[in-house]
Parts: sequence; structure tokens; C-alpha cells
Amino acid sequence: MTVDLIAIMRVKVDVFGFQHVDDATRRFALDVSEDTTVRALNALCAERAGLDREETRVHAGGKAADADATVEALAGRAGELRVALMANPEARRRTMAAELEAVRASARSAYEARRRENEDADSTARDARRGVIAERLAGAVKHEREIETLERFGSNTRETRMQLARLSDALEKTLLFLDGVDATGDDGVRAARKDAVRRVVALADRVDAMLALIEG
Repeated sequence: MTVDLIAIMRVKVDVFGFQHVDDATRRFALDVSEDTTVRALNALCAERAGLDREETRVHAGGKAADADATVEALAGRAGELRVALMANPEARRRTMAAELEAVRASARSAYEARRRENEDADSTARDARRGVIAERLAGAVKHEREIETLERFGSNTRETRMQLARLSDALEKTLLFLDGVDATGDDGVRAARKDAVRRVVALADRVDAMLALIEG
């Protein structure tokens, strides 16, 4: 009687794009059988890194690996495999949609809270709406120094792309918040909102320009 020996392969894993993953689990190695699928490998890697398997995706050779492929097929003749565990774009899009809806709800809630507090004083209500706009604009303007630094010293690195993506998300959320502020026919509030949108869009355009330059 013969016994089939299961060949074991060492897979080296680098974790990218998850800020809450500690340094101890950003790079590790797993010993798996050669017939392990990428889907199973993804689950093992996610568990090791303390992540949800639905939020991760295994990349090899600079692109997302086929979930049904085996580690043997990915490694080829090398006999050793190095992969990257990165964010699943589908999960990221679902998360972003939920976050953007939460931002819209926050804008509506903030405005309604302000309106209820000041419903007996129109002038105070107008000041409250302008205050909400000013607060969000100030938060966005704080990113300008970071944007200037990236324009001067940024390079085509993963860190720079992650910084630009984070800035783009933050500015998009600010624009959505401003869109949710109701001017209620007040020219002063409308003008303040228009000016804030113009300034935030200008910052977002600079970030988009850098992203296009890097990705191009």
C-alpha cells in the first residue's frame, strides 16, 4: 500500500492598507498544502491578521488572484510564494456607501438639532447654520498643508496613494455634508455654503490631479 505525501509550501504574506493591523502581523509566513485554494488561503491570512475574510483579497504578481486557483499554480516553478493581503474593493465600496449615507444622515441630524434649538430666534438659527458650515470648512482646510507637502514631495509609492485616497474620502464627505445643509431661503447661508463648496472642491481637484498623475 502506498501513501500519498502532501506537499507543503511556504507562503510569505505582506498585509497592506489596514491601519489597525499592528506591526507584528503585517508580515508573516504560513505553511499550507500545495492544493490549498486562494479562497482558503485568504481565510487563513485574514484570520492570522485579525481581519474579516470578506474585507480582504489575496494578490499575487501585482494583481488579484483567482479564488479557485491553488497556491501551487500561483507559485509555478519557484517553489515558494509571496502574496499581498489587501482590501477587497467590493467590501470597500459597500463600506464607503454606508459611510456616505451616515454622513448625509449626520448632516441632516446636525442641521435639525440646530434648527430645533434655535427655532424661536431666526437670526440665531442663521448663525447656527453658518457655524455648521464654518466648522466643516475649517476641518477641510486643515488638510491643505498635507496636500501642499504631497504636491512638493509626494512620490509614486503605496503610502502616497493611501494618503491621497484618505484625503479624497475626507473631502468628498465634507462636500456631501455641505450639500445637506439647507439654506432655507437665506442668502447669507447660501453664500457661505457656496463659498465653502468652492474651496473644498478646489482642494479635492488638487488631490485628484495628484492621483491622476501618479496612476497615469
